[in-house]
Amino acid sequence: MTAKDLAERAGCDPRYISEWLGGQAAGGYIGHDPATQRCTMTEEQAFALANPDGQVYLPGAFALALGALKAEPKITEAVPALDGVEAKLRAGARAADAGVTSRTSFEVASAQTFTGTGYDLVTTFDCLHDTGDPVGAARHIREALGPGGTWMIVEPAATATLEGNLNPVGRAYYSFSGFLCVPNSLSQPGGYSLGARAGVAAIRQVTTDAGFTRFRRWPRRCSTWSTRPGRNHNARRVDHGVARRAVSTATVGPR
Repeated sequence: MTAKDLAERAGCDPRYISEWLGGQAAGGYIGHDPATQRCTMTEEQAFALANPDGQVYLPGAFALALGALKAEPKITEAVPALDGVEAKLRAGARAADAGVTSRTSFEVASAQTFTGTGYDLVTTFDCLHDTGDPVGAARHIREALGPGGTWMIVEPAATATLEGNLNPVGRAYYSFSGFLCVPNSLSQPGGYSLGARAGVAAIRQVTTDAGFTRFRRWPRRCSTWSTRPGRNHNARRVDHGVARRAVSTATVGPR
């Protein structure tokens, strides 16, 4: 069945289902037909994964994940339990060591409302795909950059198709995306849910829609993109069949 079919049967948002199915297909737990976009299970897969009363029911392993979630309060207690660490972090120890305390400030704001203008460099690390309105965020960043300013975008490297992401990294990122990235973006206004497997083309489109006219992905092993108003470049890198992290930069300049 397709993601839409399963979403209707399960009573879930199709975006949740498509992201979840992507993770299952990348992990080899289900089959995927690129021509019809239908997902299937072999008899062996159904035996191990779809019969709660069967002799082998692997989803029981998810009980371990639930146990980890219940331990979350203990994780938040870890830093305060370390002698003096919390105070040093709150005081900005590393900034003080680097001699930049007087030139550093922290602000809690959304990607569409942070203050300041004339920046030479704005960076976003692995977060643009989590926003409900990435175009609004990109537009605000463009307005905040000064002449010749650069926006460096770090995002997971991926292809534009499910079949292009059927690898171990795709398995992990589809799973993270289904539980974290897509729910986060759908909970925000804006109507976007790019997911962690958005890929170069989707990020490039966001920057274009925001008014950037130059986009470049640096040809390094740890993939890098860059975008600025001017020229557009689009590329992707996949090493040994495994998509890696990607970085882009956007700069403000004449069209």
